[in-house]
Amino acid sequence: LSSLSSEASVTLWLQNWTKEAFDPPADYELDWTAHFDRQSRRVPTADVWNSDLIPQINALKSKILAAGAVRSIRLRGKCALSTGVALGAAFPNVGGWTFEIPQPPAKEPWRSDATPTPNYRLEEEIIEGQPTGTDLVLGLNIRGDGREDVLRYVQSTGQIPQAYVFLSPPSQGALSIGGAEDAIAMASAIRERLGVLLKARQVRTTRLFFYGPLALSVFVGQQLTSIGEVQLFEYQDPSYVPSALLRT
Repeated sequence: LSSLSSEASVTLWLQNWTKEAFDPPADYELDWTAHFDRQSRRVPTADVWNSDLIPQINALKSKILAAGAVRSIRLRGKCALSTGVALGAAFPNVGGWTFEIPQPPAKEPWRSDATPTPNYRLEEEIIEGQPTGTDLVLGLNIRGDGREDVLRYVQSTGQIPQAYVFLSPPSQGALSIGGAEDAIAMASAIRERLGVLLKARQVRTTRLFFYGPLALSVFVGQQLTSIGEVQLFEYQDPSYVPSALLRT
């Protein structure tokens, strides 16, 4: 109990890969386990994401708002990364929402209102695609380098973007994000850089591939406001599949 924040908050259990019980008890629960299978890494189809799961998140937001002024959410659950980004996008930072999320091996939960690490630096690589491309491919490589997998998948679709943009912390790996402070700084830097690129290249659609910790995926989602459409993807062996479409 000592790790739980003291201000008024609600607890959300969001079940994807497994259905479990957590502490503290849930005020709200979304059970999506019927759409996921850990053994086969099966994830929901894009149609299920957009017509069923995303509306459930929006309905949850309406319930929380109707219940009172609380805008702090304790998130518990073993979730897909698309779930994290989509959840954060529905409860954005600009709306005053904060999240508290366990992120092992850290002993304390990561909070989205942590003070960002000052002067945080992103590593960036841009690979030009087709000048006539109508979108950007954004690869976020935190826990490792997913560049080749992303390039291979996108090229297999035949839908070549105007550019491939790969952003990462100064070093990649399981411990590349030192804590919530780094995560918040990185999420803010990603939003700022993406906004600049979209404006400079005059496109309004991004295909987002995320390879990192769940808490950071939520924090990134919270930053994705006013940047057009963002198509998310999930890795489903042997390649990627489209998941949720976010209209920011």
